[in-house]
Amino acid sequence: MINIGELSGNTLVATLVGAAIGFFASLFTVWRTNRVVRQVAMAQLLLDFDRRLDEFKDVHVAVRGGIGIEASLDKELFMINEVEAYMGCFERLDTFLERKLIDKAYIEDFYKYRASNLVNDTWIRKYKLCNSGVASGWKRFIHLCREMDIKIQC
Repeated sequence: MINIGELSGNTLVATLVGAAIGFFASLFTVWRTNRVVRQVAMAQLLLDFDRRLDEFKDVHVAVRGGIGIEASLDKELFMINEVEAYMGCFERLDTFLERKLIDKAYIEDFYKYRASNLVNDTWIRKYKLCNSGVASGWKRFIHLCREMDIKIQC
């Protein structure tokens, strides 16, 4: 243990400066490590989310390619519950955004076009987003669309 009374002025200043440098270096290391860990966790979350979206490839292709949900349902390419599950994935994105688990910029870069495709589908607007009896069940999806400046034309 150092007895401060035995130190000269210069030695005391040098000791205090060294301790301060060590303290701030430790803080910087913790901050940097925390930042890297957060980035890795966000990347893993995005990869897991992408895997989940892959389960609904048929729905994505239907709204992306202009076939539309209604025509696809008529052809029995998939079921309504698959459309709802796909839309539900985007509600999770809204939760991730709200809890600051994912940055808004990433959501917009990677997923905005998918949400836009859903919103642009006539069947989804008619039966899910613009139907007052049903739309309240999609409040997180609708909120996410607002966050990404996607207009829902009812």
